[in-house]
Formats: sequence, structure tokens, C-alpha cells
Amino acid sequence: MGHTPAIDLRKIIKDEEKLMPSHLPPSLPHRGKELNALRVAFSSLKENPDSSGPVVLIKGKIGVGKTVVSRFFVKSFAKELSDKFQPAYVNCKRKGSPNLVLREIIRTIYPEFPSRGLSLSEWLSTLEDALMASKKRVFIILDELQELRGNEKEGEELIYGIFRMHEGSPIKPPPVILIVREWFPPYLLKPILWSFITLKMTFEPYSKEQLFDILKYRARLALREGSYDEEVLEQIAELASKPNRGSARYAIGLLHQAALLAEMDGNDRILPEHVRIAGSFDRPMEERECTDEEIRDLPLHEKILLLAVSRTLIKSQDVLVRMGKVEEEYRVICEEYGVPPYGHTAVWRRIRSLGERGFIELRKSGKGYRGQTTLIGMNAFPAKSLEERVRQLIESAIVGEDMDV
Repeated sequence: MGHTPAIDLRKIIKDEEKLMPSHLPPSLPHRGKELNALRVAFSSLKENPDSSGPVVLIKGKIGVGKTVVSRFFVKSFAKELSDKFQPAYVNCKRKGSPNLVLREIIRTIYPEFPSRGLSLSEWLSTLEDALMASKKRVFIILDELQELRGNEKEGEELIYGIFRMHEGSPIKPPPVILIVREWFPPYLLKPILWSFITLKMTFEPYSKEQLFDILKYRARLALREGSYDEEVLEQIAELASKPNRGSARYAIGLLHQAALLAEMDGNDRILPEHVRIAGSFDRPMEERECTDEEIRDLPLHEKILLLAVSRTLIKSQDVLVRMGKVEEEYRVICEEYGVPPYGHTAVWRRIRSLGERGFIELRKSGKGYRGQTTLIGMNAFPAKSLEERVRQLIESAIVGEDMDV
């Protein structure tokens, strides 16, 4: 008796793991310069794998590639040296105390190493013993170092103990990459530790164009062919490149969320509205261009234009729509509510005002469009949610005879 083949419910996502923050992709777009800098910094170990390990400090905002570049480099470096080095990645925020950080490093060498109630100095001695007994050297990555718990003295003792491990023993200090966000733990700035750092690097946020390339690459790895288009990826890149972002982690997270929303809707393609909804989940209120209160305070005709934009976007299922289509919808809505419409110039003036205040996004048409026209999009709110809310406000204004235009 034959088995009924399993039905694949994943119409869009083919490999979800490749959208996870922990995934280490085969290539890292737009981080070649940083990878080359690490290769140069640690080149002495290629010439002499038994020499003292350099120390590199990497600083940057969330999502700019600090962790993935470090892990990618150390993995490939160990492979090039015939696995003479054992990568030891530790997230200090997750592990918490210096003792647990050291235990995690030891467990990369001896996975079954038991938990013990040791002091910090005893853990350092245990690590030294483990390294002496191991056939491999360890290559340490300490991520989110600024989140290490405990007092400043313990943090200093941990880092100093790793840097000066070779004193009085036959082993050389291990190569180390330290990763911090936008500030340094005070103890790290002390001359006794700062002087050990061979290279200090700052990773800059990604540009919109770089985020698009990263999204394109990751989508090719994780999503089914034909389940997305470049316009949707550009929309996500636009959202992720807003002020205080430039984060690949945020961009890939938006792509993942939009893909899940599309699948839950039964779609086989990611639509612009799925991206808008995903963006509305993840943006904190202080980053949103406009609020419900600001929409409520708009004059009637600007509310009608917002309704026209949202309806046109919903009908077209596009990221951007032409000004002419929005103006047509505006006149239909005015007729629907018995409101005399404005002329083209007055409409354009109000559209431009809505754009300047962040309610909508305005762009000039480019490649793929005949002639010059204004294109209108929206990322501040999901179009469907905005349509419902603005319609309620318009009807309330008309019933209340609030004809402030």
C-alpha cells in the first residue's frame, strides 16, 4: 500500500534557516573590505600558527555585520590552516558572567566539561590547562562584550587573563576578536588592556543599495523562485535604511516576516502590503513618520487623498502607484461622499504636503515608465489598516459637518 505524499504548505519559503539571524551564509555582500582587514590582522598566524595571537576590536550598531563577519572569517581561517584552530564564539549577553564565558570557551574544546563552582581565577587556570592539553589552539570571539555582567574588576580580570595567558606557561595567548556596539566597557579603555589591541575597526551601517543586494542574495537562498520581485526587495531596503538603521538583520527579518504573512494569507508571492504590515510590527513608535493623532488632525481633503492612496495601492498590489491613478481615485471618493473635488494643482500641493510630513512617499518615475510622473508609495502604515481608519475619520467628519478643508 502506497503512502500519500506529504503536501508542502510552504509556498514561498524553501529554507527558513537561511533567514535566521544565526545563519552563516556562503558569501557576505559588501563586507569584503572588512574581511580583508581581518585577514591582514591575523596573517602572522598563517606564517607561524604557534605565534602569539593578535587582538582585534570591532565596534558598530546592531545589524551591520560585526558578528557574521567575525564568525565567517574565523571559520574560513581555521579551515585554511587545516583546523589547527578551534573557533570559540561566545555571546557575553547570553552567557552573562565572566565565569560562564570561560566555561563556554572550555566547552568548545571539551564539550562534556562539567559545570563547577570555581572562582574566576580558577576558571582562567582551567582554561589554560585545557589549552595545554588540546591539540588545537582556540580562536576566541567575544560578542556583545559591553553586556558582560558583573563588576568592572571581573571584566578586567577576564580580558586581562585571556590576553596574558602565556605568562609562566608554554602556551601562547590565543587570537581574539572583541565585538562591542556603540560604547566600550570602561575597563577596556585602560592602557593595560587597550595596548594589547592590534586593530580597531568600526563597521558603518549599510546603505539602501547595499541592503538591496543583501536581500537579493538572501532571498535567492531562502525563497522559492517567483515568490517575490525586486520591487518588494527595494521596498524592504527602503524601510531598513531609514534613519538610525542601515541594519541587514532588520532587513532580513522584515523579509522573513513578510514571507510568513504572505504564506498565512495563502499567497504564493510576497506583496507590498505584507511588507507594510511587517514593518508596522517592528518599528517602535518614535521611528514612525506619522501617528494616528496626526492623521485625525488632517483637513478633510488630505484625509480623502490618504484614502485614495491606500485604495489605489490595495487595488494595484504595487509598491508605488502613479499620481494620476491616485487623483482618479480621489475624485471617485469625493463623488462618493458628496464633497466637491479640488483641481489638479490644489491636489498636487496637498499630495506634496503629505509627502513632506511622512504620511506617504513621493518619487520621480525612472526606468520602465514612459515620461515623467510622480510615483506614490506608503510604508508608514499598512494600506488596508489606513484605508479603514481614514474612512472612519472621513465619515465622522462629514456626519459632524466638520468641513475644515
